[in-house]
Formats: sequence, structure tokens, C-alpha cells
Amino acid sequence: MATTVTTSSAPLALLAVVAAVVALAVVPAADACNGFRLVVKKAETKCADGTASLLTMRDFGVTLTPDCKFIPRGCVKANKGFGKAQVKYVIKTSMGMPLAEGEKNACEAMAEAAKNPDATTMMDLFQLPKSCPVEAGERCADGKVVDVAPWKDKLVPGSIKAEVTVTHEDGMKSCIGFEGALKK
Repeated sequence: MATTVTTSSAPLALLAVVAAVVALAVVPAADACNGFRLVVKKAETKCADGTASLLTMRDFGVTLTPDCKFIPRGCVKANKGFGKAQVKYVIKTSMGMPLAEGEKNACEAMAEAAKNPDATTMMDLFQLPKSCPVEAGERCADGKVVDVAPWKDKLVPGSIKAEVTVTHEDGMKSCIGFEGALKK
């Protein structure tokens, strides 16, 4: 039986790497393939300094089937277009050990990700742009399906925490924060 989950204000950035991590991380207590389940403690687009996030989501939900089909729904909205963006990210284990951290030009990262078939699959789920400029507007998942079975043997139990801040050319920000755990 498939599990369907909905979160009213789940985050997703217009970057393939962030899109993949967040899309897989916002499945609160859902049965996943290979006997795993994901539990989310936090998934939000609130900036720590109180500023509004430029990128938001609407009606986000995920169905993850026992045969490893990942079916998202909902929309990503760029509340204002942008031509430049710098992304700063930190992804850590529950013990505080960094898994990934750094800073990248978001537009260059999108163009580079567009060359990777796995990243392109995640970008296509929400019709995300593969280059800048990014126009204001909403892009929706429209019931697309991704087979995540090729990665099921790479799943390892553990907790993860991620903080992502995207600074756009006009000083606007997009903020993404999530905490979750992969349990067997």
C-alpha cells in the first residue's frame, strides 16, 4: 500500500541538489522502499532573520510506494524572478558531522546539474529551470513519477539536518531548513 503525506509549507529550492535532498527529506514517517521510512522533524522556508523566503511551496505532498516509486505533488513558487543567486548550504548528521557544506553560484550549479541525468530527473519533477534567469511564477509537479529503486541499496539509517540560504542579486533570500531521519 502506498503512503501519502502532505505538508502545508514544505520547502524546495530551484537547485537540483537541493531539490533532490528536500524532496526525499519531506516524507514524514512514510514507508519507503527497501523497508526504510523517513521521519521529518522540521521542513520550512522561514529565514532565521525573519525575512520572507523568495521561494515557497504550495500544496506539497509525496507518495512513496513499496515498489520505490516517488510521486510528488504541489507547486514551487518563485515570488519574484532572479538572474543571479548564491547558495550557501550545510548538511550534517545528527552527531553534527558535516556531510556537505559550501557555497556555490546557484545559476552555475543549475546549469551543471542539468548535465546530470539523476539531477535532471529531480528538476523535471517540478519543471524547474536548468539555467538563469528564473522567471517569477509557479511550477507544479503534475503527478510525475520517479523510480528511486536504483538508490534503495544505498540507503543507510541515520539523522540529517540541513540549512540552505540562497541570496539573490537584489538582496532577497530564499531559506530552507529541514531535519529528518531515515529509519529501518
